[in-house]
Amino acid sequence: MSVVANGVETGKHLQILKKLGCDENHGYYVAQLCNHMRWLKK
Repeated sequence: MSVVANGVETGKHLQILKKLGCDENHGYYVAQLCNHMRWLKK
């Protein structure tokens, strides 16, 4: 089973999650939200 963390907003959050063995993550620290129209153009 994989573990995914939602809401990673700082480097400190990411460091802690890595130490805890979190497999995947997302949030503002990794990438900001994308406007849906910009995403559709890709």
